Amino acid sequence: MLGGAEQANELHAQLVEARGIAEEARRQMRLDGLVIGIKQAKEAAVALASLHRSAQMLVAEIPADPDGDILKQRLVAAASLGNSLELHAVIEQTEKDFSALKATRAAAHRRQVILAGLAELGYEVHEELSTATPSNGSIVMRNPVDADYGVELVSTPGMERIQVRTVAFESDRNTAGDIPAEQRWGTDFSRLQATMKASGTELLIEKAFGVGAVPLRVLNSTFSEESRSRTTTPKVRASKS
Repeated sequence: MLGGAEQANELHAQLVEARGIAEEARRQMRLDGLVIGIKQAKEAAVALASLHRSAQMLVAEIPADPDGDILKQRLVAAASLGNSLELHAVIEQTEKDFSALKATRAAAHRRQVILAGLAELGYEVHEELSTATPSNGSIVMRNPVDADYGVELVSTPGMERIQVRTVAFESDRNTAGDIPAEQRWGTDFSRLQATMKASGTELLIEKAFGVGAVPLRVLNSTFSEESRSRTTTPKVRASKS
């Protein structure tokens, strides 16, 4: 019932051979050894069947796409070998890889929803950043009202937490515009929260500084010059999470 017909046939042959031994003591010794062998074979078959069920459930959970197909093929190949140790190792590794894949996609979704919300508010971002987070986890967007100011998002790798702050692009600017720029961002952030909540994503504040409490960070002028000619509204679409 558990499979392993070849091994079952071998055990049956050993049973027939043991029963044919004329000497009772030898026959009993052989049968006792066979009982142990059958028990071990059954335990191994049960363990392998359990691993096969785990592999099948994992295959059913993994999405059908190029990345997911690679994980599925690895599981199917390991299951076909009938080696419990190897299959167990492959299942464990696949679970880790699948968790990493889900985390990566969740982070991409969070980024997409946030950028889509900001795009609706008129903020500009380099188009390539709408699909990939920079290595330092920072995304900078220009303010739609005043080109001398913008917003910087600094995130954790999985985008679970994001630090958002108003930034300036010119060190020799008229600093009288700093407070109004922060106030505009405060209003825009409230609108961003409402937009994201409408799409099914909650944006919660863990800590906030008052307007003017912290001097604005000034980004280098290189970004300012390049972004004037290269920024564009990101082609992203918000979806529910």
